[in-house]
Amino acid sequence: MSLFTLTSAVPGRMCLILLLFAAFVPPPATPENETGVLFPEIQNPKSKIQNLNSALPSAADLLAEVRGRLPQKTLQLKGQVLSGGRIGKLSRAGHIEMLLDFGGDPALVCYKISDAFGDPAEEVTITMTPESDPEFEYESTAAPGKAGKPDPAGSIMNTDVTWGDLGLLFLWRQDGRTQRAENLRGRDCYVVVFPLEGDGMQIVWIDAQMLIALQMEEIDADGRLRRRMTVKNIKKISEQWMIKNLEIRSYPSLHHTLIRIDTVVHSE
Repeated sequence: MSLFTLTSAVPGRMCLILLLFAAFVPPPATPENETGVLFPEIQNPKSKIQNLNSALPSAADLLAEVRGRLPQKTLQLKGQVLSGGRIGKLSRAGHIEMLLDFGGDPALVCYKISDAFGDPAEEVTITMTPESDPEFEYESTAAPGKAGKPDPAGSIMNTDVTWGDLGLLFLWRQDGRTQRAENLRGRDCYVVVFPLEGDGMQIVWIDAQMLIALQMEEIDADGRLRRRMTVKNIKKISEQWMIKNLEIRSYPSLHHTLIRIDTVVHSE
């Protein structure tokens, strides 16, 4: 049984498609867009990269702190999944509803994906602990009533997004190492590296002040960039910093997907 019910009633399917397309078109350049301000209410401190590199925390300690900064109260979020090519052409659109319980033991997240018309497509529940691999409960309209374990690296609705992206599964991995500190988009970050199958690697940038993952990249065995997940905007809601827009981009195609969060509800 689902942990929540997705409701989406929008009159007129063609009207909905036009609205989703308008949401996908990038906004005109503004000073704020050009500078890429992530935390508009916080003045970026003077870079302390040299000090950070002199005493790097272990990946295990750093990731534990990041997990501790995740919302500890159960949250329900609703948003859009917008996917297209390099020139802003919308090729696929859908809705996403999320139930996040990072403060539970174990931590639990549930995602329901619907198509542009609100018809359910896929649903997954993931439980996560640092001591074991994540556990999945999965349902798809392609195989009604048949549960299974999805590939964490598999594409959702033929977009650039994976279940591993949505679950932030790298935060529960125990095989990472803190490689260095560097500045990313005006923020001092720790860089944590994880091995991937096939001699590739996953690289995560964690804001050293806010302890939030700002960017993730996947590199193949030949050192080529294959995927990049970037936090585009962050908004403070009820004293909690929340991701507003998350972009996942594939390379070398430059096909990309935007996850746009529209509403956040604190569940009792």
